[in-house]
Amino acid sequence: MSLFWRTFLLIGALLSAALLAALFTFVRLEETPRAQRMGLQVASLVNLTRTALVSAQSQRRIELLDQIARDEGARVRLLEATDKVEVDEPPNYSQRLLFKRLGELLGPSTRFAKSVNGEEAFWVSFSIDTDDYWLGIEPARLLPPPPNFLLLGFGVFSLSMLSAWLLSRVVNRPLQELANAVDQLSKGQDAPILPLDGPRELAELNQQFNRLAKDLLALESDRSLALAGISHDIRTPLTRLRLEIELASQLSLSDQQSMSEEIERIDEIVGQFIDYARSESSIDLASVNINQLIEKTLAPHASLQESGQLVASVTCPPNLTVNTSPVALARMLSNCVSNALRYGERGGIVKLKIQADPSDTKNFATKQLTITVVDDGVGVPETELERLMRPFARLDSERSAVGGSGLGLAIVERLARRLGGSAKLRNHAHTNYRGLCVELRLPIT
Repeated sequence: MSLFWRTFLLIGALLSAALLAALFTFVRLEETPRAQRMGLQVASLVNLTRTALVSAQSQRRIELLDQIARDEGARVRLLEATDKVEVDEPPNYSQRLLFKRLGELLGPSTRFAKSVNGEEAFWVSFSIDTDDYWLGIEPARLLPPPPNFLLLGFGVFSLSMLSAWLLSRVVNRPLQELANAVDQLSKGQDAPILPLDGPRELAELNQQFNRLAKDLLALESDRSLALAGISHDIRTPLTRLRLEIELASQLSLSDQQSMSEEIERIDEIVGQFIDYARSESSIDLASVNINQLIEKTLAPHASLQESGQLVASVTCPPNLTVNTSPVALARMLSNCVSNALRYGERGGIVKLKIQADPSDTKNFATKQLTITVVDDGVGVPETELERLMRPFARLDSERSAVGGSGLGLAIVERLARRLGGSAKLRNHAHTNYRGLCVELRLPIT
């Protein structure tokens, strides 16, 4: 779960708990004065009824009781010992407050009921001389309607979630900006300058990141320039050596060929230095036909295929065209094939499988193209897979004897990262190809 959602849920839970606690406290605090008011109203109505019955003439008492029932929603019944009385057991908090208040106003002998002889109302007993009566009051006339706690809870929850979303966005926005800047910097792009306003801690963090990004870009630029300059200076004397070897009549043909091969190997290593320096240059996107690109990559090795020394299996949908960097993709694929030819020999024959899988392109969310290059060599130790992606990383001296500078796979990994993708190494990825597998996952813009 991301930091944003963790912050959102935490703040939302805290706000919901705080608002619900405040609502509960308000309801509880409001119940006491409400019970006081209801007690006064009921006591006033009981006293008014008692006074009216005592003062009124006997022939007008029935008329007076009808008027009280019509105007005040109250009914008067004679209290009999045989009455079927139903009470609330146990009474809730509001009722206990109301009963206590009425006991103080009307006397401790006052009785309460919610039903008398099947008639539901709020019944209160009172006495006139030696006679006892029930006064029934309609609850709707006395008690306010209960609050809609479901609606109140929904409102509290909605308000809490909205507040939590706003607070989480404010808190996590600087971190998201920093994460985006780090992502751009890791791809070799110019990271944006982060703002220095806001909280002191975030301002100091952004200031240190800006300084770090500037230093890293300057260091990378100087390193690329140095590699390109050194590689260019080395190639000039190599060209002169090649000419001198060809013109040296005292050397045998085999010696000339051996020395020329060594010069070609040095020139290839220098070329990898230049490619590694160029891997930080800008990348231009264009439409690329994957089949044509694979054919172009394998074209320099046509003689090996004709002699049977190289057995290549290519699996790619016909006319598969994607929008990516043709230069970077060709360089990555060429380095993967060269690495397989150098280390993937088994029994004197190099078996190579190149597979382009466009299935990920159907997913609109990812839009990825997967290319795998698998050889039939002995593979590499599992503990060395991650290290081989680093610049100048090589295996033991026996495998390193075939040449190479240790930059081929590092260039592949750097270019894949520049394109927003990834490059991974695996062993024994296919049944018929038991060696090293280089898996490229590239986004399609």
